Amino acid sequence: MTHTRTLAATALTGTTVAALAGALALAGLSGPATAGSVASRSAVDDDKVCVDYLATTGSGSGKIDVTGSVTSLTVSAPEGYVIDYYCVKSGSSSQGDGPRVVETTDPHPASVTLTYETTLKNGKTVFKDLSHYSLHYTPAAGTTPSEEPTGTPSEEPTETPSETPTETPTETPTETPTETPTETPTETPTETPSETPTETPTETPTETPSEPGPVFATNPPAMTGDGSFDWNWRYPDPTCTALTVPYPSNFPVDQTTDINVRVRFADGSTRTFNWHANEGVQHTMSFQFAQHPDWPAGVTEYQVEWTQVGGSNYHFGESFHNAAIANPVDCVVTDGEVGPRAVTSLKGFSSERVVVAAGRRAASDRVLADALYSEPLTLQRRTARGWRTVSTVARNDGRAVVRYPRLRKAGQTVRFRLHAAGSGLATGETSKVLKVRVVRSRR
Repeated sequence: MTHTRTLAATALTGTTVAALAGALALAGLSGPATAGSVASRSAVDDDKVCVDYLATTGSGSGKIDVTGSVTSLTVSAPEGYVIDYYCVKSGSSSQGDGPRVVETTDPHPASVTLTYETTLKNGKTVFKDLSHYSLHYTPAAGTTPSEEPTGTPSEEPTETPSETPTETPTETPTETPTETPTETPTETPTETPSETPTETPTETPTETPSEPGPVFATNPPAMTGDGSFDWNWRYPDPTCTALTVPYPSNFPVDQTTDINVRVRFADGSTRTFNWHANEGVQHTMSFQFAQHPDWPAGVTEYQVEWTQVGGSNYHFGESFHNAAIANPVDCVVTDGEVGPRAVTSLKGFSSERVVVAAGRRAASDRVLADALYSEPLTLQRRTARGWRTVSTVARNDGRAVVRYPRLRKAGQTVRFRLHAAGSGLATGETSKVLKVRVVRSRR
C-alpha cells in the first residue's frame, strides 16, 4: 500500500526513528524550488482538490492526477529531500472521499505509499481508487545543517581578528596624529556595514515567513450514543509500508499517542515496533515501518499481523466484538519495492460430481488464474500414494484450459484438483476436488 510536531519513535529498547529508504521513484516529479519562492501553505483548495504544494510553497510534486483504477501508489521525493506531509484524494467530497492531508512521522521518509482507506459501517476497511495527490518536500536530515554552519563560523572569526590586531598596533606608535583619524574611520564603516546588512537581512526574512506549518483536515469525531468519546473507534488496516491513523477530532488531548505493530518475518521470528509521543493528535498521521530504528536491513518478506493504537480498544489481528480476525498483511520486497504478496485465485475449476462413460473424459474447464502468477498450473490426480501430477496446464494472460485424461475403468471414482505453486510474489492456491464417476459405456 501515510505534521509540525516532532514525534519521537522508540523501540521497546528506547531508540529513535530512522529514515525510510526509497521505494519506487515516480517519473515526472518536480524538484524543490529555491528558498525565495516559498509561500504560505494550505491543506486543500475549497475542500474539493488537493493544493498544488509546488505552486503554493515552492517545494513539492505539484498536483498529480492518477489515471486508471489504482488503489496503491508508491512515490518518492527527489534526492536530498523527504516527504513531511502530503494530500491524497479519491472521489467527491460529498461522498466523503475528499482531500485528505497526512503527516508523516519525524524523521520523515523519502518515499510513501499512497492509499485512500475507508471503513464501512460493518467495520470492513476498503481501499478506494486514487484520484490525485500532492506531496510536500523538505530537505533531508543533514542537508540544511551541513551548509549553514560551514559559512557562518568561517567568515566572521577570520576577517575581524585579522584586520584589527594587524593595523592598529603597527600604525598607532609611528604617526599617531596622522594615521589614527584617517584609517580607523575609513575601514570600520566600510567593512562592518557592508557585510552585516547584506547577509543577515536577506536570509532571515525569506525563510521565517515560509514555514507557518501545514493546515491539516479535521477528521470526524468518534462518539457514542450519548455524545461521549467512543473508545471503540476503529482505524484502517495496516499496509505493507505503514499504519495510517485518522485520529478523531475529539481525540483526548491528554491521551498518549502510542503505536505498536507486531511483524512476523520469514524465519518465524516476531518483533513488536513501538512509536511513542506524549502529545495527542487530532488529525491523520502515518507511521512508516521502515523508519523504525529496529527495522532489520535486507528484509525480503514479512507479515504485519497485529497492531495497537493508543486511545482505541480495537486491535487489528484480534477479534473485535466477536468479528472475524483479520488476516495478516502478507508482504514481499522485490527490487526495492514493497507490496502485498499476490493472493492466487483459481476461478472456473469445477468441483461438482461428474459422471462419464468408460473410455471418455470429463468436459474441459476454462480457468482464470491470478495474472501475477507466472508459473504453469498442474492438474493433479489422487492415488494411493497421494496426489500425483497428471499434466501441466499452460496459461495465457491468466487464462488456462484444463483438459482431463480419458478414464477407461468403469466403477471407479477419480479425484482431480488444480494446483498453483506459491512463489515470492504470490501465495499459491489449490482448487477444490473434482470427483469423476466412471460408469459402464452403453452401446
